[in-house]
Amino acid sequence: YCNGSGRVKSLVSLSVEIQRRLNSVVRDKRYKDIPLRVIVHPEVLTRLRDEDEMLLREIETKSSVELSFRADSTLHYEEFKLIDTETGQELK
Repeated sequence: YCNGSGRVKSLVSLSVEIQRRLNSVVRDKRYKDIPLRVIVHPEVLTRLRDEDEMLLREIETKSSVELSFRADSTLHYEEFKLIDTETGQELK
């Protein structure tokens, strides 16, 4: 699962990475007021919905961006996608 690296990120590390990416995207004026969907592995989604729910709500409140979350068991544990829900395009 680690692709030979001998390392797998923790749920905490993945959550921090997702929060940083979200903060970066919501500061970008191109995405102001655009609802975003975050697609993650189911185990990561559990972490985001439980322990990190308040942090994610804070991002929504500060940026006035609506966030939604979906699980995708086909994603690698360390992979996530940010989707513009209006266009269906993945944000790179």
